[in-house]
Amino acid sequence: MKRYILISIISLTMLLSSCTSCSPKSVEGDSSEQTSIFEESSTSENSQKFGNDSGDSAHYSEASHTGLGDKKDDTSGTLTGKEQSSKPEESSKAESSKPEESSKEESSKTESSKPEESSKEESSSKPEESSKPEESSSAEETLTDAQKNALIQAQNYLEDGNGYSAADMTNNLEIADGFTHEVAVWAVENLDADWEKQAEIRAKNYLNMGPLSRETLIDELKNYAGFTKEEAEYGADHCGADWTEQAKIYAKYRIDNSTYSEISLRYNMETVMSFELADIDKAIAQFTEDDWKAEAVEQGKQIVDEEFFVGMPWSEMVYRIETHGFTTPQAEYGADNCGVDWMLNDANDYINNHVGVTPDELSAYLTSLGYGKEQVLNALDYYMLNGGGVWDFEAEEYANYLSGSVIEVDDMIAALTGHGFTSEQAWTGIINSEVFNQTDFAIYDAQQLLQMNTMTRTELIDTLKSFGYPANVAEDAADYLGVSDSGPKG
Repeated sequence: MKRYILISIISLTMLLSSCTSCSPKSVEGDSSEQTSIFEESSTSENSQKFGNDSGDSAHYSEASHTGLGDKKDDTSGTLTGKEQSSKPEESSKAESSKPEESSKEESSKTESSKPEESSKEESSSKPEESSKPEESSSAEETLTDAQKNALIQAQNYLEDGNGYSAADMTNNLEIADGFTHEVAVWAVENLDADWEKQAEIRAKNYLNMGPLSRETLIDELKNYAGFTKEEAEYGADHCGADWTEQAKIYAKYRIDNSTYSEISLRYNMETVMSFELADIDKAIAQFTEDDWKAEAVEQGKQIVDEEFFVGMPWSEMVYRIETHGFTTPQAEYGADNCGVDWMLNDANDYINNHVGVTPDELSAYLTSLGYGKEQVLNALDYYMLNGGGVWDFEAEEYANYLSGSVIEVDDMIAALTGHGFTSEQAWTGIINSEVFNQTDFAIYDAQQLLQMNTMTRTELIDTLKSFGYPANVAEDAADYLGVSDSGPKG
């Protein structure tokens, strides 16, 4: 036993000595052999675990080497460190190297398998860990504050009783509430809304504002409220409207707030408001002939305010009322009651189109038109009381008309009074016409004074000056008549 221990110690000493003294070249053979064993072992084991994947085999083969704590020589690629030399004693090699190789192989297997198992565990556990947040997210679906607020506001719109379409609500969320387009669209799409019910609510609101036909209501819901065609039709058909009653309400509203003949009202209800013909007939039937005559009167008053002119004949007014769709009897009634005094209108027309019209001439003209004596006198009284200036103006026009043939003032007065104007009207017309100058009037007054009294030149001039004439004008008048201090000439 002691001998065996001694031999073992000697063998171990010799082995250690040979390891320290041997050159790298002598180790190279054993090292390469040893390396190939590890490679075969590692490759074989990896191929069993991962299949015949060359990439994985190469990776884990290299890991098995480095995992043992060995280090590659940068120049030779051989392993240095824990190596055993088998040359000094083969029996020792058999006993010591095999366990070492076996230990190394087991270590290699253990080390190489650990990364593989770790990799497997990581690769299998990481998806599981990453899948947990996804499952939680899909269950709870994390919302942004903007989405939450937009959804709340959309719900408020849904419940405020105004009736919103999806497009209208999206627009409100963007413009009125300041949400982005994406958030607004998301809120509307995730809102539990019955858009057909909203269309029904909106339809009722429209009808509360005024009567509409079914087609017009659908058009409002589509083009202005943003509902789809199907939603708009549903809203119109489920809002509880009686379309005949709507037509009646609309027709009455138009008659009360504007002027229509039966024809023009029918046209409006059919082409503008799209009521059904049967509903239009029932709506029109609620009006009587007296209603249409009253509308013709209103039409006549509108013509007076907008188109009437002095001298418009009564027949012209009747024609103009007829052009709005009224019958001839309705138009005649409208012309008679639209507020025009047709006799005065005819009188004004005659006066405007003739020069120097006198009351007598006007009376004759009105009589020729078929007006009675009482009507004519009423017309003359009207001009005397309310438009007396008409005759003064006519006298002025007549004086201007005669100015080329009449030289003296007294002759002009005679012509005007002879035409039918009073002396006062004649004088006013002559003065306003400016046909004569101040000297002409001074001469006329001087003639009147001399006809009444014999006067000297000085007396005549003083009297004319007392009438307001300037001294030079009075002197010119006295000289024109040839009056001297000894008495009038001749």
